[in-house]
Amino acid sequence: MSESIVRLPAWSKKFEPPAPYKIVHGGRGEGAKSETVAAVLLLKVAKHPRARVVCGREFQKSTKESVLATLKAVAERMGLSQQIRMD
Repeated sequence: MSESIVRLPAWSKKFEPPAPYKIVHGGRGEGAKSETVAAVLLLKVAKHPRARVVCGREFQKSTKESVLATLKAVAERMGLSQQIRMD
């Protein structure tokens, strides 16, 4: 993995252990939650390649807004798209 700087908002600290399940509440457009969650998950999987992650969010009207689309877009920006398998 190439080294890159990822700036995360202060609230993303809730993703640190020990709680195994993380839930982020709030409406759309309030602090880039989906992209922050995607970045945190991708960094964890890049560090621990055998990790498995289940990620979900409210029903969206199109695949353009899906969790997988968000993960793929963020992975591309972070330079991780070739390193992490998403299916």
